[in-house]
Amino acid sequence: MWEELCVIVGYRCTMSCAHCCTHSAPQAKGTLQEADFARLEKALTRPALKYLSFSGGEPTLFVTDINRLIEMTNKDDSPEIIITTNGWFAGNSENVNRVLSKLKKIDRLNFSADNNHELDFKSAAIQNLKTWCQKLKVRFSVSYSYLGKSDLTAFAALKSEHPEVEFTIEPVQPKGRARNLVSEYDFRIANGAKFGNDAKITGPASSDIFCPSRGVVTYYPGLGFSACCAGGPIESIQEAHLDLAMLESSRFFNEMNATALNRLADSNGKAIVIPNSVKSECGACDYVCSVRRSS
Repeated sequence: MWEELCVIVGYRCTMSCAHCCTHSAPQAKGTLQEADFARLEKALTRPALKYLSFSGGEPTLFVTDINRLIEMTNKDDSPEIIITTNGWFAGNSENVNRVLSKLKKIDRLNFSADNNHELDFKSAAIQNLKTWCQKLKVRFSVSYSYLGKSDLTAFAALKSEHPEVEFTIEPVQPKGRARNLVSEYDFRIANGAKFGNDAKITGPASSDIFCPSRGVVTYYPGLGFSACCAGGPIESIQEAHLDLAMLESSRFFNEMNATALNRLADSNGKAIVIPNSVKSECGACDYVCSVRRSS
């Protein structure tokens, strides 16, 4: 049913980005406590766990906690360890080695290079991180989230500078700070072809809307396990359970992983019709959950 556990190790970050889905910032509170480690230990030895990823906040600010969790994994069948960083330390190779060499294990390093990130040396960071990863045979990738056309232009320029690097791109979802930042126009640009609701967007329309986090369980400090990858203590997430088994047995978790959001029914079994005004996967999920709560 799921094969990746993403741990939000803390909400403190070197940046306070306008589109951050977890409201992370330099002054943000919230870290893993002893009770969190106890809950995570069983999940980390799950035989079917293929990937253990760390996000935040900025994960490299919580290396001690990350190493403790890595030590808890199944030594005979250890999951792939993935770190996503904003690259705050990657202005030179010495800093890259100083920060990343403290990690007990890393199989994949992902650099989040969004245009909204407050970093003026993205290209140099890509080169320095890529070089470090090549030396240690660590897989390196760059991810990019966009709001509108200016972000797509910046993405194209960055990608052209590093054609040999693995890039992924996805639209910003209306969660966290981006809930107030993103306009419906931006989402028509980002998702119009997918949802088929804007005549200005060309391309095949998709009749089904799937959660982009299917197959992933996210753990939030103090809140527990959730199928929702965006939110936290400031903004509620869709179902969080302190007991992993409770999440795995929940109707929402199982349906979200197996079924398109637009094919779900309300609490009375009546089909939910997602309105055309909804332009994103997270928006569709929010709408479905709101209908279910009121039915």
